[in-house]
Amino acid sequence: MRCVDGAAAKRRECELLSTRLSSHLVDLNNHHRRLSLLSSGPQPPHTPTPKQATVMADLDTDTRIVYSIGTNLQGPRECQFRDPCFVAFDHHRGLLYVVDRNSHRVQAFSSLDGSFAFEFGSQGILGGQFQYPVGIAIDHNHDRIFVTDTDNDRLQAFSSADHSFLFAVNLRDSFPCPAGVAFDSVRDQLVIVGIEGQRVRAYRATGLRDRSILFDHHGLAPDEIM
Repeated sequence: MRCVDGAAAKRRECELLSTRLSSHLVDLNNHHRRLSLLSSGPQPPHTPTPKQATVMADLDTDTRIVYSIGTNLQGPRECQFRDPCFVAFDHHRGLLYVVDRNSHRVQAFSSLDGSFAFEFGSQGILGGQFQYPVGIAIDHNHDRIFVTDTDNDRLQAFSSADHSFLFAVNLRDSFPCPAGVAFDSVRDQLVIVGIEGQRVRAYRATGLRDRSILFDHHGLAPDEIM
């Protein structure tokens, strides 16, 4: 993990991530290799299906857990994680994506009940393969999924329809070790955070292959990235 280990001494950016989905929050804890969907209000009773495997529903109504995915046992199987890192919701398809960094893959689950849907990715350098991926974002404007392939120094795009590989943008020379990523649907731009150089860069969504940069911020001065 060439890129991630260098930043671990400063912060563990994947230790806990909370993302809002309507009236819900997602807590992702990579230490316990578990993802939990929390509700801000009471939920109706839920019976887990056989397909949910390690998914546990309504574990504790006092803490308002809707469902939880993963166990303390790491592994490569469905609903297991080695290092769950970032999450993203596809609201159009009702899917929850989780980047499993040390398994070099992305797992997708139903955002309704947490049941396993599919996965994509494997370790490698070819298109559609990953080397310690970190971030993920959904581009609803163009029906794409973006994943930061951190140790391969690139950004990869996949189809939201069938999660097939579309293209990759090589960032090794200009923006090594891309990590966090977010899509701004209003401005139609993709924002990437880089581990090396404390940088934030935005690309025009329709100009990614031409590396059409909208802004690029870095440094240690006030109002810059620390």
